[in-house]
Amino acid sequence: MLKFKRSRTCWFFILIVAVVYLNVGCEKPAPPSNHLSVARGYIKDGKIDEALEELKKEIDSKGSNSSSAEAYFEIGNIYLGKGMNDEALENFNQATELDPYFADAHVQMMETFKRMPPPMDAFTTAKVAVISNPNDPMAHVAFGKYFHSVDKTVDAIEQYEAALQLASDNPFVLYNLGVAYHDMDLYEKAIPLYKKSIELNPAYDKAHYNLGVAYHENDKIEEAVKEYKKTLEINPKYAEVYVNIGQINLKAEKYEDAIALYKKAIETDPKLAKAYYELGIVHILENRFDEAIKETKMALDLDPNYTNAQFNIAVIHHKKGNIERCIEEYNKTLDLDKLYENAYYQRGLAFRQLGDYGQAYNDYYTYNKVLKLKTGKEAPLVMKLKKPKKELKIRPFLRDENIELE
Repeated sequence: MLKFKRSRTCWFFILIVAVVYLNVGCEKPAPPSNHLSVARGYIKDGKIDEALEELKKEIDSKGSNSSSAEAYFEIGNIYLGKGMNDEALENFNQATELDPYFADAHVQMMETFKRMPPPMDAFTTAKVAVISNPNDPMAHVAFGKYFHSVDKTVDAIEQYEAALQLASDNPFVLYNLGVAYHDMDLYEKAIPLYKKSIELNPAYDKAHYNLGVAYHENDKIEEAVKEYKKTLEINPKYAEVYVNIGQINLKAEKYEDAIALYKKAIETDPKLAKAYYELGIVHILENRFDEAIKETKMALDLDPNYTNAQFNIAVIHHKKGNIERCIEEYNKTLDLDKLYENAYYQRGLAFRQLGDYGQAYNDYYTYNKVLKLKTGKEAPLVMKLKKPKKELKIRPFLRDENIELE
């Protein structure tokens, strides 16, 4: 059993274990016994001492088995209400050890952690835990997740691999290792790990989703749709799935189907900025500019740093012929991302339309430099500084974003 009073390092791992069990699933608790019911009545009436006495009787009568988990949980809540965080953690921990799928106990543990200042920074906590518990796979997973969070994917893989050596049948470990390889575009390693995770836990919705994403990114559309649909069978509230299937329909120019899917995503999660963004793209492609601006602005309201959404607003005004306004919007795009090369190109085209060839040249020159910085290649086009004889055709650069991983 983990000892909370020895050091707060242990608390970090109880939190990680909590997250693991919550990913696996939870079961409904058994009906409360007489002692438990009486105790809850006392708690409701504010008779805390009497409640504690009944809860202890419940534990004594049931012993150390899953039936006692709810009693420990109620004791933990009492201590938490008194501000006795150490005692609360011990009881919540006991509840989760007796019943690993006791979701409310895991949640209360997390709430208790929030009320306590961290004893050390995340890196030190994770490193000390691995040193202290080298045979604990969850310690290695925690260290790996730290590295993953700071984009040190190779170091994350090393820790996940160590965890896998200790727990080869843990679907959570397999999933996280799969995500790390996926981040490096090593699909030949990621896909088998997702499949193995699903084999061990067929109801693991995130594993099905990311397997679908991996197939999607490799243009294996039939396989991707199969996994996306399986994800929705398990979790109909997985809004990102509707967006991804919508992208498939958008690429196939099935615009009405795409719209229906994006609206379903919004219905499922009204705060999913990406769904509004993608819906705006459909409206742009069908020249419904007012609707496009409305949906794209909604995406930007939900996520003010959504650079692609800001860029598309500029493109819409450009296509409508609002040249001065589109330049303002391209400026906002570059405020968010100074290396957004297409904003320089498009703004250069706008300046060219206004006859400001000097600024147009500067923007194209910057576009070329940024493109070379990112790709090592020169821009394929040369912008001529004389007034065009034909009407300028605007390149929309409607970005179909990379499909986000979990």
